[in-house]
Amino acid sequence: MSSKSEYRFWTLTPDQLLQAAEQVADQLGYKVRTPRMGMLEATQSFWSATKESFGFAWPAKVTLTAATTDAGASATIAVSNFGLGPIQSGHVGKHLRRFLVALETAAGPSALTSPLQPRQEGEKYCSRCGRVIQIDSRFCPHCGADAKV
Repeated sequence: MSSKSEYRFWTLTPDQLLQAAEQVADQLGYKVRTPRMGMLEATQSFWSATKESFGFAWPAKVTLTAATTDAGASATIAVSNFGLGPIQSGHVGKHLRRFLVALETAAGPSALTSPLQPRQEGEKYCSRCGRVIQIDSRFCPHCGADAKV
């Protein structure tokens, strides 16, 4: 399975963010499953994926998970599909970028914010999962991401 994800902080509430994401998914031609509490899933049609990549790509699935923060919402946007290899990975990456750009445009320029400042000295946020980690950590203990960034 190929997958890619991004983590972002927003000034919107989680409900506003999910509503914007649902509109974006609809505009991009994804089939939106009924949103659950704090989560939205949308899937590209098989025909659309086949037509877009000359028959070599599996449909992409977008999952947005939103959570409340002190300044609004944090969200993990993940895109995945069934296939492996560079064609599938490129297909998934393209859909992640396209969804993020459309969501940032729909939400407005002031909706995207920089990461919050950690509450205690010696801490920072993981750029992938958004959890607090020690400032000298090489890797996030929660998701394994490189924490030197």
